[in-house]
Parts: sequence; C-alpha cells; structure tokens
Amino acid sequence: MLRALEGQSPEAIAELYDLEPQTIKNILSSPLVQQEMLRLQGEMGKDIVAKVKARSHEALETVTDVMRGEVHSKLRLDAARDLLDRNPDLQPKKDEGLSAIGAGMGEWLVRELAKKRNEREASNGVTDITPEGASPGPLQPPADPSEG
Repeated sequence: MLRALEGQSPEAIAELYDLEPQTIKNILSSPLVQQEMLRLQGEMGKDIVAKVKARSHEALETVTDVMRGEVHSKLRLDAARDLLDRNPDLQPKKDEGLSAIGAGMGEWLVRELAKKRNEREASNGVTDITPEGASPGPLQPPADPSEG
C-alpha cells in the first residue's frame, strides 16, 4: 500500500513480492485498502505541511542572507523561496486578501476626502492643487492689481 502511495506501479510491486500484477491491482482497488490509502495520504500530507512550517524560519533566514549579500547561491535561494511559497500559513486567503485591500483602500479614501474638505474649509474655499512636497516652481499667481 505504501509503495503504491509512493507512486510505484502495480507491476513493480508485483515483481517485488513475486505476485501477479492483477493481484496487486485487485488488492489496491479494494474499498478497504482505498479507504486506508486515503487516510495515509492525509497523514502524509500533514507531516509534509508540518515539515514545511518547521523549516520556514530557516528558509526566511536564507532569503535574508542572500538579500544582505552574505550568501550567493541561487540554488539555496530558489529552494528557500519554494519552501516559503508552500507554507500554508504564509499564503493569503483568497476571500480575505481582496476584501482587506478594499477595506483599507476605502478607509484611506475616506480619510483623504475628510482631509481635503478640512483643508478647503480652512482656506476659505480656495483649494490648493499643488502636489504635496512639490515646489511652486517658476509660475506664480498673478499679482492683485488692487495691491498696487
């Protein structure tokens, strides 16, 4: 059963145990064996996920070392990235990711609109459209003729 889970063909298993391939196929197609194989696959999957989670810290350290120039191995970097990509705890939830971005964008928009309204009220209806941090540049507003 484990050999089949590992990907060995019924023919290879039959040869190993000196049985007919059809006998192995019959055994593997049994409902009881199928049920047990599903259970084992689930446990094997949990073990793999646990190992990925346990090694993610080391993978992150490898990426950090490459980023700092301490490690120059592309192979190690690629392996670390692959491991981090497979950690389910580090994957964004499909439903939550976009809604969180949308919620954050909505909050930001409300704050910006309120800030602009407050600025407009403070400037008595004159709205400054100069981008934040930009210098006024060579263009100046025309002089008021009444100031003479």
